[in-house]
Formats: sequence, structure tokens, C-alpha cells
Amino acid sequence: MRIGELARMAGTTARAVRHYHRAGVLPEPARSANGYRRYDVEDLVRVMRIRWLLAAGLSLREVAAVLQDDGAAGLDLAAELVGALGRVTAERERLDRQERVLRELLDQVRSTQRPSAVKQEVRRALDALADAVAPGPGSVVSTERTAVDLMVHRGVAGAEAQESLTAAYQRMNADPRLAAAVQDLDRRFQALAGVDPAAAAEEIRATAAVLEAVLTEVDVDGFLRSLEPAGLADGDGDGDGGLWLAALFPDPAHQAVLRDVISRRPT
Repeated sequence: MRIGELARMAGTTARAVRHYHRAGVLPEPARSANGYRRYDVEDLVRVMRIRWLLAAGLSLREVAAVLQDDGAAGLDLAAELVGALGRVTAERERLDRQERVLRELLDQVRSTQRPSAVKQEVRRALDALADAVAPGPGSVVSTERTAVDLMVHRGVAGAEAQESLTAAYQRMNADPRLAAAVQDLDRRFQALAGVDPAAAAEEIRATAAVLEAVLTEVDVDGFLRSLEPAGLADGDGDGDGGLWLAALFPDPAHQAVLRDVISRRPT
């Protein structure tokens, strides 16, 4: 049979068959007197096996190893197949994650929510805290909302961390003592806005102590530790943590408060 006939029967194209020849996975057949390649049923079977192996996710180099007739591939072939299985597993996990995100996004759109990776319960808890304790676009709760948005979309605050945060925000709202502390913290941050840190060292330390007390009370150490591998929990200036701190808290006095707290958190 000619190359076009072979390709049609194998469900591929003549161009693909020529590519298999160049890649070394399909030996060149004998040619007829007029120079045309002449294929037999064994060639057809081999092409179909090649396509089967490629569909399984193997590369042409791996296909060549599988199709060796002398068994020379040995343990190397097994390693190649293990690697191919690893790629399939990783792709399945990627698709599973993509499906979860799409389903969550569809639920949000259908319920007219703002599309976000932040769980609905986190947003509800933060909204309730803002309404009851620290309303306004410049409040500490507003900044916290932005911080959570960034951390979640950065991929360092997963489902478990968001559950922890939801519980913390709900407790801040439900406990009058904690709610008062958050209100005090908000007032202190507002008062420090635009103030030279060198001239407000005492107030910065006092504000940091209030924030430290709130963080300790609601036990967010686990969440803070989850940020450390990404370098987002440090605030020592030049690293990623310093960049994030400056982005979230552009005011130097506010940065000083956060650096004071971060420096005293357990390592």
C-alpha cells in the first residue's frame, strides 16, 4: 500500500507518517521501481501502535524505547514509563484543581457574587466585622480584606487557612472585648497615618502591643506560618515580605507597627 492508504487506514496523515520516519520510530519500507514507498500490514500495525503510545502521553523518544525489539531498554524503559505516569498524574491533578475553581466560579456567578478565590464564608465574616467594628475604606478591616485577597490569590492561603481566618474574624465580632480591641486598633492606625515613625515610637509600640494581643487571642500563628515558605510573613525590608508589607501598608508608621509585631512572633 502507498503512504496515503496507510495513513487513512491508521487514522492519521501522510505528513505524520513521514514524521515517524524522521523520528526513527517507523523504519523506512522498501520502495517500488518508481521510487514510491510500499507499506505492508506490519507497517500499518506499527503505525497504529505508535499512535496508541503517543495517545498514552509518551514522547516519540519514549515510543522508540518501547518499540525496541531487542529489549535493550531494560530498566531505562521502566523509568521512562514511570516518568510518563508521573506526567499523567500531575495533569490529572491540574485538571481536578481547574474543575474545582470553575465550579466555585460558576456558583459565585449564579449567586451574583464577586468572582474570587476567597471563600464566601471568609468574605461574610470580614464584612460582618467591618460593619460592626471598623467600617470605612481606610479601616484596618478593609486593609485586612485586601491582604486576604492577595494571600489567597497568591496561593499561600488554602482552604484550611481560610477556615482558620473565618473563625478568627467571627470571634473578633462575637467577643465584645476583642471587638473593642479591634476598634481601638483601628483608631490607633488612623491616628498614626502620616506621622513620622521616629516621632511616634511610643505610640507605634503601644499599637503593636494591641495588635499582638489580638493576634494571640484569636490564634493565627498557623496562618502566619503558612505564609513563611513564600516569604510573605517576614517584614525585614528587602525580601518579598518587605515588598508585600509596603504594598499593603504604604504609610511608614503603619509599616513600623507591623514590623514590630512580626519581629516578636514565634519563629
